[in-house]
Amino acid sequence: MSIKFFSIITLLFLSVLSSFTVIGKVPLKEQANTLNIAVSSNFSHILKKLLPQFEKNTSIKTQVFIGSTGNLFQQIYHGAPYDIFIAADKLRPQRLIEANIALENTLKTYAFGTVSFWSAHWKTSKKSPENLPTFESLIQLIKDKKVKLAIANPNIAPYGLAAKQVIESNKLWHIIEKNQLITGSNINQTFQQVRSGAVPLGIVADSQLKVNDLTGVTIPKEYYQPIEQQLVLISASKNTQQAQLLSQYLLSDDSQNIIKTLGYESASKYIHNGTLINGSSRND
Repeated sequence: MSIKFFSIITLLFLSVLSSFTVIGKVPLKEQANTLNIAVSSNFSHILKKLLPQFEKNTSIKTQVFIGSTGNLFQQIYHGAPYDIFIAADKLRPQRLIEANIALENTLKTYAFGTVSFWSAHWKTSKKSPENLPTFESLIQLIKDKKVKLAIANPNIAPYGLAAKQVIESNKLWHIIEKNQLITGSNINQTFQQVRSGAVPLGIVADSQLKVNDLTGVTIPKEYYQPIEQQLVLISASKNTQQAQLLSQYLLSDDSQNIIKTLGYESASKYIHNGTLINGSSRND
């Protein structure tokens, strides 16, 4: 598959107006037989690496729509014709099931995300992590109102919610100044805000750092709930069989190993017989 990125503002099937990106644009005459995938921004770069082998194995054509989990949820809720929803939380897929918009027996956890502080101003590499500030010093810097902080919108982006939980856990949420907190519509936008230097510090996904060979300051997991990422098939899909094959592919040992090397924790690390181990997930 030749993957290209396109910025799109609206499609006729959207009743929610929001911008998103599509990977792998398919000719109009082939779209009826194309698997339409809605994927959370944070996982899009991983999916881009995984899809070529999937298409090679199955001969299934795919088209990928990227956005925040909250925006994609709204699009699906209002009738957007996606076949599978690869979310960055468990809340939105379950809400679609409750609304009879998604198929309950297809709900799967495919990965767990983690977050770190990162700044483009840090001149360091994986070989010299000692040059990085400490987690505690960064919290103090935020508390002293000496730095602006970029996070994804916690109302629509699960990684933004995790960032908010980190701030709340350190008793900073209610004292942080409005102009000190810069929110992006999704975690990709937040990463770009920090990478460009427009915002000096951000809470980003570890997967973004891994893919770009960058090193951040790890945020201890006790400060935020596990970011359990789930996928689900859409009830109205005409490509249920193809979507099920993609689900199985993402949960295969080979795919899980790739996902793990690219900054996520595998689903199997926390899930045993359908139960979340070492904590409960809260993405509301």
